[in-house]
Amino acid sequence: DLAGYLLSTLLFFFVMGRVLGYARYLRLALFALLVPTVLVVVFGSMFAVPLPRGVGWLRELSFLVY
Repeated sequence: DLAGYLLSTLLFFFVMGRVLGYARYLRLALFALLVPTVLVVVFGSMFAVPLPRGVGWLRELSFLVY
């Protein structure tokens, strides 16, 4: 809840990809950026599901995104 959904999911996908042994950094980084962004647009904007926004400047940034 401190980091917000977008940042924490992005970091989760990247770290888990590395832990599972995926060695292509560019594809992993693109996947880690694309999937959380699509999920935020679909669930945060279209379906109006309240996602964790984070605190401080991350909260303000999340209001710009969704």
